[in-house]
Amino acid sequence: MALLLDVSPARPLDPAALRAALRRAGLPPTVTLSPLHRSAARLRLHRWSLGDGAALARLESTGIAVRARPRTGAAGLAVAVFSPGEWSLTHHHVVTPEPDEPTLAVIDETAPLDFRRADSGTVLLLQVDVARLALPRDVPHRAVRRLRSGDALAGVVRTYLLQLGTVAATAPELLPELHTGTVELVRALLLGAAGDPAADTDPSQRIRAYIAAHLDDPALCADTIAAAANISVRQLYKVWAGTGTGLAEHIIALRLARARETLRTHRHLTVTAVAHRHGFTDATHFARRFRAAYAMSPTEWRTGRAPSITADR
Repeated sequence: MALLLDVSPARPLDPAALRAALRRAGLPPTVTLSPLHRSAARLRLHRWSLGDGAALARLESTGIAVRARPRTGAAGLAVAVFSPGEWSLTHHHVVTPEPDEPTLAVIDETAPLDFRRADSGTVLLLQVDVARLALPRDVPHRAVRRLRSGDALAGVVRTYLLQLGTVAATAPELLPELHTGTVELVRALLLGAAGDPAADTDPSQRIRAYIAAHLDDPALCADTIAAAANISVRQLYKVWAGTGTGLAEHIIALRLARARETLRTHRHLTVTAVAHRHGFTDATHFARRFRAAYAMSPTEWRTGRAPSITADR
């Protein structure tokens, strides 16, 4: 799914079509959108699925007003990036636009929302099934209230979502491959913004957040993770055993997923450069692990060739 709605002076707004597009975009019936200048309204709404409860939407518009009533029952969560401009957002608290760069915010469907934009601009919305985040119930709610632009991961997530929007527009077939890394990054963002009090009772969440934030650091290992978590390496492995996956395998899987994206989106980089960029110090080891995970070499994935028996270079 891609373009859901395209409104311009040559294609007048149909309220029924607008409501249908919002529903197809995964927004609940509690959300309403109204152009501020109906006769000259311009709206373009896209949506792409990452699979498994995650999707990316992009709304390009002239002046609009968006309102949302609190939603009861199973509710979702979204991480939004608003382009610079003349807008206001009231949601738990008043979000102030960054003067010269996009602004990041977390949207909670269980709380009322009022967004108004006077000029033309864009909103990127990463929708995530809260259940897929495997977080204590109170963490997302605290993160919505506490997230600020100066938070450790806010800038990282903002840049990542803008790049994800570029991937969606140019190579949407890659989006499902980015699902795991995207969800891990959102989880880390929420834990950091919430202050992670749950980490005292579930240290694995703090460990996951640290791994996501330092994934591309080649020095990332059990020793550095344990030191950051203020526990011994033995305690680290004991805590991590409850996740059901090996610590090293978890790190390598996330690195491979990021590298797989970079191979397609940064074709000017060599395979070795991609490996180094994502924490692999040995390109041969990277190629071997890549083939084991995806049944093809990094070069075959980048070029779209069928798997061969020749070694990757």
